[in-house]
Amino acid sequence: MAALFCGLASMLVILITVSTTLRYRAPDIAIKVWPWNGEARGVLAGRMLLKGELLGAQQLAKQAVRQVPGDAISLRALGMLQPARETTGKALRIMQLATKASRRDLQTNLWFIEYYVSQGDITSAIRYYDYGLKSSAEAESLLFPVLVPAMANLDIAAAVRAKLITRPVWTTSFLQYSFSSGEADDHMIGIALSMAHDRIGLPIDLKRQYVQRLAERGNLQGLSRFVRGLGQPLLEGTSTLSKIGDFPPADWRLLSGPDLSTFSNSNAGFSFIANQNGTLSERILHLKPGFYSLHLGLRLDNEERDTRLLWSIDCLPDNRIIPISAAVNQATFVVSKDNCSYQKLSLLIKNERLADGLEVSGSVTDMNVKRIHEIP
Repeated sequence: MAALFCGLASMLVILITVSTTLRYRAPDIAIKVWPWNGEARGVLAGRMLLKGELLGAQQLAKQAVRQVPGDAISLRALGMLQPARETTGKALRIMQLATKASRRDLQTNLWFIEYYVSQGDITSAIRYYDYGLKSSAEAESLLFPVLVPAMANLDIAAAVRAKLITRPVWTTSFLQYSFSSGEADDHMIGIALSMAHDRIGLPIDLKRQYVQRLAERGNLQGLSRFVRGLGQPLLEGTSTLSKIGDFPPADWRLLSGPDLSTFSNSNAGFSFIANQNGTLSERILHLKPGFYSLHLGLRLDNEERDTRLLWSIDCLPDNRIIPISAAVNQATFVVSKDNCSYQKLSLLIKNERLADGLEVSGSVTDMNVKRIHEIP
């Protein structure tokens, strides 16, 4: 008798274990293996709900709640089956029980986001965005594309700012997404600056990413506002150009390739090794209308005196070329009043013998731009 009892107990344990293992992956089989698996019934009810099989889903959900009264998935399935008119009554009460049972059920959090948005309760909606983003790996791909465009609403942007300043676990991935999407720049610039100046700050790679994306999208006013807020405004007026800053192309972007390499050196400036003609570096300026001069200090490591460094400057965003009058290491140009608030300045290397295999190396120093006088 004892052996029979032990055998039955072992079989019971096996059935329950198998059913528990299958409750998410194959809930229908889990129920067949162990008919009292309420969690599996809740999962299956949710899947039937998504397929529109409402009658069967409701029956399973009720059975699941009776078997496991505190199961979040079962409660959620039952709550979502209530008629739309019940969202402030029975459905809401059931869904509140579901979220008390678990903050980590993504579909429950999605339901509450939609509910609170419909009620105009932005603070509560953002709270459930937070719960949802903490609930599963797939949540970011579902919620970020909804949340970022919604920040065109000032109230939503303010609520997101308040949440981000608390540094939830999804902060970095959200900033990376929002910086790259370009759908909420006007609001993200303010949020990013607030976070950059708080106690924790922003990692420099995130700041660089945002500077580069603003430049790539041609959002020059946003770029100017952002780097100015970081304490490194776009170069304007009379300034040195030698310093290699942290935020290209608001600072120098040093360009490199198989036959041309540019890198910062220990002094104020940068060095280069070139086996071909091409662009060494470029940056965005914010020069006001006026007459300007450029000066360049150049030190070559060999005696190849035919090497020249040339300036090129264009108006942004339409890339209209600004004529330059150049002499050796000197140049002058005019920034007009005609839609040329921002400019791209490029520095190029040229030597006809580079195409024949010549290699030239050297350093750029003492670079500056000076406004000679304003346009009358």
